[in-house]
Amino acid sequence: GEHGDHATAKNAGVRNGDIIVAVDGRTALMRETDLLAYAVQKKAPGERLELTVLRGEERKKVSFALK
Repeated sequence: GEHGDHATAKNAGVRNGDIIVAVDGRTALMRETDLLAYAVQKKAPGERLELTVLRGEERKKVSFALK
């Protein structure tokens, strides 16, 4: 189901089909599991995480505060 970090990412404007290409400007974290591990290890609750996503041909930046 939709809960926790997945729901948070969706609320930030990440849509199905978006490809996350960078997290806080880092491009080495590709898989969602890596992204979540990074967020948990490096960020405190309430800190903002910035994602760069590829949506079709467009790159978009979305950011959200971690719970």
